[in-house]
Amino acid sequence: MAETGSALYIFLVLYLAFAGMLWIILPFAIFGIKPRLDHQAKTANEQMAQITKLLKAQHEEAKATNARLIRLEKIALHVAGKRQIAGGDKNTSEKTDA
Repeated sequence: MAETGSALYIFLVLYLAFAGMLWIILPFAIFGIKPRLDHQAKTANEQMAQITKLLKAQHEEAKATNARLIRLEKIALHVAGKRQIAGGDKNTSEKTDA
């Protein structure tokens, strides 16, 4: 019975020593990481703001490009329509002459 008591006593002392070391070391490990995490969060937020700004600029440029393309398409269709009408007049006059 004495051997069991001394083994438990040794186990308890080792457990308390380990818990004491964790009690002393762990707060430094946890709170020592906080400034690094804050820096990472700040950097990530700055990068996200920059990406958002670039995406807005890209969206505006895409809208302007789409507007230009629509205008060009309308001009091309208008010119093609004039050519078709002009070509159609020649064809009808040739058919009537023959």
